[in-house]
Amino acid sequence: MPPNSTKPGYVNKNNQVVVEDLGPENATDHCNHVIKMKCLDCDVSYGTNSSNCHQSLCLNLNGGGDRCGEGKHEDLLNNS
Repeated sequence: MPPNSTKPGYVNKNNQVVVEDLGPENATDHCNHVIKMKCLDCDVSYGTNSSNCHQSLCLNLNGGGDRCGEGKHEDLLNNS
């Protein structure tokens, strides 16, 4: 994992930016925090485990689309 990949402002190779650390509550991996991420291509916001920030993909892509805006997704953080 790259250094500072959980710090606000970090942008990963998939054009996803770290917005804020939401703490350890609801993290699904041991010793992780939930990190609020935002796609810089389509503005969807979502949460991910801190161990995944460096490789996170947009939820639109994770929903089966070929590019942002095509896949179905649930905006876990109300796009805030």
